[in-house]
Amino acid sequence: MLSLGLLLLAGCTGSNIGAVSGWSALAPAGGTVYVGTIEGEVVALDGQTGDVKWRFPSDPKERIGGVYGQPVLQGQLLYVGAYNGKLYALDKDTGAKQWQFDTRGPIVGGPSIADGTLLVGSSDGLLYALKAEDGTRLWTFKKAEGKIWSTPVVQGGNVYFGSM
Repeated sequence: MLSLGLLLLAGCTGSNIGAVSGWSALAPAGGTVYVGTIEGEVVALDGQTGDVKWRFPSDPKERIGGVYGQPVLQGQLLYVGAYNGKLYALDKDTGAKQWQFDTRGPIVGGPSIADGTLLVGSSDGLLYALKAEDGTRLWTFKKAEGKIWSTPVVQGGNVYFGSM
């Protein structure tokens, strides 16, 4: 309902949300809605007013490539994969970068998290498992036969994903 309201607000008003060109699915949490944009930003919007709370990166000249996958929030951190091949952990309240992990290819699908492990696929054909708290690489799956543009899913201790 909140997402629908924000989309209506974007189309019907001149508020700040109208200036945000979304691309990823919305990630609502605690009165804030997080979205990645095709312009290469992550934006936190007030869920009631649609006003922009913060943007990452904060420098308007710096862009991280498009953000296509849905951001994932756990605890204080918002995890976002970007087309520049980096996975970012951002403070959910300020947008300050806590850490980043570099893959060797653009990230198109969103990250997922299970039991403190962050999973993300990359266009380099690798699936990465990272420690969610600090981005330390735990393992890498190297046998995909193409780019991984899907968001990994964890079910019953197994990780499922599609590749091209």
